[in-house]
Amino acid sequence: MEHQSAIDPERTKRLIAMGEMAASLAHEIRNPLGSMELFCSLLKKDLGTQPDLLYLAEQIHKGIRTLDRVIANSLQFVRNSAPQRKRVESARALIDELVEDVLPRAQSLGVSIEIQSLSDGEINVDAFQMRQALLNIVTNAVEAVDERRRRDGSGATSGADVQIVSRVVPTSVWQVSVADKGVGIHPEDESRIFDPFFTKKERGTGLGLSIVYSVVVAHGGTVEVETGGEGTKFVVSVPAASGPEVQGAR
Repeated sequence: MEHQSAIDPERTKRLIAMGEMAASLAHEIRNPLGSMELFCSLLKKDLGTQPDLLYLAEQIHKGIRTLDRVIANSLQFVRNSAPQRKRVESARALIDELVEDVLPRAQSLGVSIEIQSLSDGEINVDAFQMRQALLNIVTNAVEAVDERRRRDGSGATSGADVQIVSRVVPTSVWQVSVADKGVGIHPEDESRIFDPFFTKKERGTGLGLSIVYSVVVAHGGTVEVETGGEGTKFVVSVPAASGPEVQGAR
C-alpha cells in the first residue's frame, strides 16, 4: 500500500474558498427548493387516486430530497471550521454509536465490520463533528467492499471486511484507523479525494471526505491514507485533549 499524508496548506486554502462559494450557492438554492418540496407534497395528496401520476410525483419528490441532502452537506462542510470541544468519557462508545448507524446498510450488503479498542479513555473533541467524519469514512469503506464484490463477482473473505481500530493515549492523541478490503483508490485520484465535489460514485456528492478533512484539521489533527491495488486504510489522529497540533501517533 502506498502512503500519503492528506494535510496540505494549499488544499486547506482551496477548501476554505470553495466552502465559502458552496455556502453562498446553498443558501440561494435552498429557498426555492423548499417551495418546490411543499408544492410537490400537496400534489401527491391530490394524486392519491391516480397511481401512475402519483409515482411520477414521488420520483420528483425523491429528487428534491436528494438535492436538499447535497445542500445540507455543503453547509455542514462550511460550518465544520469551529469545533465545540467537550469531554467524552469513552472514545470506544463514540465509535460504537457511529457503527450502529452504518450497520443496517453494511448488513444489507453482507459486509462485516470489526471494532478493536487497543486502549480506551476520555477525549476532548466535538463529538458530533468527529462522529460525522468517522461515519463518512466507515460508510465509504462499506461501499468500497460492496463495489469490489460486484466488480469481481467475489464473495466474503476471511476476516472482517472493514476493521476499525481505536487507540487513546491519555492527554495526548486519539487515533482511529479504518481499513477495508474494497476497491482501493486509483493512483490518479489520490491527490483529489479530499477536494469538494470530487467523486467517482454515481450518486455521490463528493463532500464526505472533504468534511472529514475539514473536521480533522479544525481539531488540530492529521488524516493519512494508505491505498494500493486492493483496499484502503484511513488513519485519523487528533489531540485527546485540547492542545497543540498532533503529528501522528503510529
